[in-house]
Amino acid sequence: IYKIDAMINENYSDNLSLDLIAKKVNISSRQLSRIIKNHYGCTFIKILTTKRINMKIVTNYLQLTMMTSCIFVE
Repeated sequence: IYKIDAMINENYSDNLSLDLIAKKVNISSRQLSRIIKNHYGCTFIKILTTKRINMKIVTNYLQLTMMTSCIFVE
């Protein structure tokens, strides 16, 4: 599961798929789907979508923080 976590974290912004990860960890996509569902309690798509949304929120927050910092420095 650690390798799966790492692949999602490192490649979430790419064209990542269940099949691609399954091939890299040498199991079927069906097995991988079951492993993910049992470990996380939700589907691969839900995990990937949540990761992408969370990272977008963080990125937007950091950009806003940097802009606000620049305003106060001037």
